[in-house]
Amino acid sequence: MVSNIDDMSTEDLLKILLSRADEPHSSENTDDSSHELSIYDDDEIILESDVGIDYSNLQKVLSKRRFRQADKMTYDLICKAVSKPVGSYFTSEDIRYFPEADLLTLDKLWNYYSNGMFGFTVQREFFNDASQDLPTFKYWVGWKDNILQDHDYPADKDMLEQARPGFLPCLCNWKGKVLFITNQIIVHDFAARLDTIAPD
Repeated sequence: MVSNIDDMSTEDLLKILLSRADEPHSSENTDDSSHELSIYDDDEIILESDVGIDYSNLQKVLSKRRFRQADKMTYDLICKAVSKPVGSYFTSEDIRYFPEADLLTLDKLWNYYSNGMFGFTVQREFFNDASQDLPTFKYWVGWKDNILQDHDYPADKDMLEQARPGFLPCLCNWKGKVLFITNQIIVHDFAARLDTIAPD
């Protein structure tokens, strides 16, 4: 349990995260082309969906560490999974019955291609460690405002070094509004849904 989050540095937060995660994958090169990670083989990961969604394009974008594009793609895919048009907000009911396989697929893609820094299970850990206090959670993951503009995101090439663990996905929709921030109950709902399908 985190007792004094204000005193914790980004490095401290990352140490806590990595102590709970599997050994991260890494790439020694730093040029943009080298940031592409090998996509899982079919026998290593299956991009499952309960509602017939193809996640291969998201996987390709994440493998190239185009995190901002992947954030918007994730929002679009979640809209599709709950049968809502792009531009929609989500309700508690949408998340309560969110397709199990789809949520797990999204989470493992984000977790793998960020070396364990991002994903819904990472956010759940921090949310629970913050005693489910949303202002504390937002501070922890680096969500400062109700709407994140492009300049609030680190550049893709710097994302893993500059963003706080749990910063992504923010679920930025086509208007630039971040749904996890403007509709804060959704943070709780995603954590609760994960507790039912992927308990600690």
